[in-house]
Amino acid sequence: MPTPEFLLPDIDASKRKAVTTAFTNMAKAFGKEPWPYEKYKRDGVPDHSVIWGILRGSDLMYREAEAKGKTFYYVDHAYIDSGHDRINKRNKSVGKEQVTWYRIIKNDHQIKKWGMGAYELNKTDRLEKYFDIQLQPYRQQKGEVILILPPTNAIKTFFNCHDWTDKMLERFKGQNCIVREKPYNPPMHITARGYMDKIDTPTDHSGGPMDDILARTKQLVTYNSNSLVNAIIDGIDVLADMNSCWSIYTGERMLWLKYLAHCQYNSHENNSGEWFDYCNRWQ
Repeated sequence: MPTPEFLLPDIDASKRKAVTTAFTNMAKAFGKEPWPYEKYKRDGVPDHSVIWGILRGSDLMYREAEAKGKTFYYVDHAYIDSGHDRINKRNKSVGKEQVTWYRIIKNDHQIKKWGMGAYELNKTDRLEKYFDIQLQPYRQQKGEVILILPPTNAIKTFFNCHDWTDKMLERFKGQNCIVREKPYNPPMHITARGYMDKIDTPTDHSGGPMDDILARTKQLVTYNSNSLVNAIIDGIDVLADMNSCWSIYTGERMLWLKYLAHCQYNSHENNSGEWFDYCNRWQ
């Protein structure tokens, strides 16, 4: 199978070193260097590519690859142990060594199909090897809150789902709905270069401690926030858009989590190139 090219978004020189470190390390495993954004603009998306996020030109790469039927691998926050910050993280990897996880999804933004069967998954120990997941009992005493987590401004813009929150409020009209945006959720705009980028202004839509609301929540409703993973682990009823990993959830929590663990890869696997074989084998 042809190995992919790694396409950098359009980032200025002052940020280039920090932003490209992970991509540079991943590309080295294949004896390559990442493509600068200028090369993508000149040559277009290649037949096989790795795309990071949906800002600063990555949105254009994604759309072009999708429209032309090119193979692409989309990199973003992991489902389990997500984010860059290693301090006080939920579901941290087991063991003393700390690694960073990213989901890498073949030809999509989220995993929306099963690439492994139940029999095969139940023989694996990837989830147990790397994570200490403690499933909580399904809540017997239902709360009174419908907790609605809207798509971020980036997701709204990319997937054109600006009216999603209004639709959910109409759907749950008459119930005790609380809407909570992501604390950092900057507005988006389409730049003069034609791609989506954030207007980098500080935002805080947190609305106070989340634990208090979750304790009173009977259902979490979200577009495709990865918060739904922890909610399902905690035994909270979840409703999400089909454009999310919830789309393949059948109610078997551990089997679903086992598969999510096969759709994200740690920094050692990413730097060694193992992620590529795993992704193509498991998805």
